[in-house]
Parts: sequence; structure tokens; C-alpha cells
Amino acid sequence: MLIMNKLSNLIKTITKVISGVRKPFPEVPSVLLLCDVKNRSGLSAISLGTAIISRLPEIGIPNGVNADGSENLINKYTMLIAEELVKEIKNNGISMSVIEPGSLQITGTAMSSAGPIEFVGTNTSIPTNVRGGLQ
Repeated sequence: MLIMNKLSNLIKTITKVISGVRKPFPEVPSVLLLCDVKNRSGLSAISLGTAIISRLPEIGIPNGVNADGSENLINKYTMLIAEELVKEIKNNGISMSVIEPGSLQITGTAMSSAGPIEFVGTNTSIPTNVRGGLQ
């Protein structure tokens, strides 16, 4: 009975851990990424803060000037948070990428004293790129 309880608890723990893992983001073809790179302006604290402030009325928080004409501190606070978030991501964020073995196909031609040579190959190691600070 004690073994069954421990086994049951172990199964519950494993199930809880597995269910908490997010599904991986679907792979975007590199051609699409390349096409879109010029259209993206990059991370902006002003854009982020403005987007949040524009949605404040959805939860009942007015986003204009206060009734007495004073500055809206919620808007100021929101912009401060957006600026700090963007600063943290830019200064301390880490970008990681991995190239799977066999995913790079190499073909080429060359010339030797015996004549033209064709060759094919693939990557066999796992190159990684870890970059601190998203700039």
C-alpha cells in the first residue's frame, strides 16, 4: 500500500511537470524570417507603453488627463514599467540558437589536376550561438 501511494505521488508529480512545459514554438522557415526582417522596427518602450495605455479603459482605468487637469500617474507608471522591461530585455536577455546535425547541406565543385571534382557534405557537429543582450 505504501509503495502504491509513493508510485501514485510520483506519477502525479511527473504528470504535473510535463503538463507545465510549454509546447515549442512552430518552426518558421528562414526565407519568411528573412522577408520580414526589414518590416520589424525592433523592441520599443514607447510602442509597448502606448499599447498598454490604450487598453487601460478595457479594465475600467481612464487613460486621459485627470478630471482636475493634473497628469495621469497611471500612464506615467505604465511608461516607466515599459521602459524598464525593454531595458532589461536589451541589456540582460539571452538569445540562443542551435543548428541540428545534418540540417546544412553543402555541395560544390572544384578543379584538380585530374579534372573537375564535385563534392557534397553536411554538418556533423552541433554549433550553437548564445548571445547576451538582444540589440
